[in-house]
Amino acid sequence: MPKKKYCVELTEEQRSHLLERLGRGERPAAERTRVRVLLKVDEGPDGPAWTDDRPAEALEGASSTVAGIRQRFCERGLTGCVKRKPPDREYDRKLDGEQEAKLIQLACSEAPEGRSQW
Repeated sequence: MPKKKYCVELTEEQRSHLLERLGRGERPAAERTRVRVLLKVDEGPDGPAWTDDRPAEALEGASSTVAGIRQRFCERGLTGCVKRKPPDREYDRKLDGEQEAKLIQLACSEAPEGRSQW
């Protein structure tokens, strides 16, 4: 079997941080899944070093998802892998405040003649 391109080796501090994150139940489901995958594919001295297929099967995902998590860990680090990346671009507003107020006023007004609602 060829050597993996992206190897996850967690330090003891990183492992305990992930376990603590997993223990707090208020995290989003996708974030918890990424944490579980990292803990299972850890090739460090304390990690189980599972192949991509095992965590994918255990967590009802795809092995490509596991491979992507490995890659993001190597490229972005622990925090960049676990948390969602904010969008790179900003969207321009189509309406300014005055136009938005007019639209709300129109939507809250009576429907035009011949119509029961907007």
